[in-house]
Parts: sequence; C-alpha cells; structure tokens
Amino acid sequence: MMAMIRMETGNITDWVSFHSTCREAFGFPEFYGNNKDAFIDCLTYIDERDGMSNIVLGNGEMLKI
Repeated sequence: MMAMIRMETGNITDWVSFHSTCREAFGFPEFYGNNKDAFIDCLTYIDERDGMSNIVLGNGEMLKI
C-alpha cells in the first residue's frame, strides 16, 4: 500500500511559499516553524501518529508525492 499526496509546485517561488505549500500539502500543525529543521522534523515522524502531519504511514508504507 502507498499513501499519496499532490503538491501544487507551481506556487513555489521562494522559501516562504515552499513552506506554505508543504504545510498545506502535508497537513503540518499550526506551530510548524517554516524552516528546514521543522520540515525535517515533521517528515521524520510521519509514521508515528503524533499530529505532526495529516498523513500517517503504516509500517513499511511509502509516500508518493
């Protein structure tokens, strides 16, 4: 099984829009820090049901972007 999200990359023109687009696509929390470390943190825990993303992967499941 593979989870899948669609991210509209045409709206990305700088780091601010990159983080805004990712926050929306991945469902990052309100307190998302809009920086590289926050992005890595949120994706690192995408399989742990801890509220860091609307996407939750099962054991061994992959995410297609």
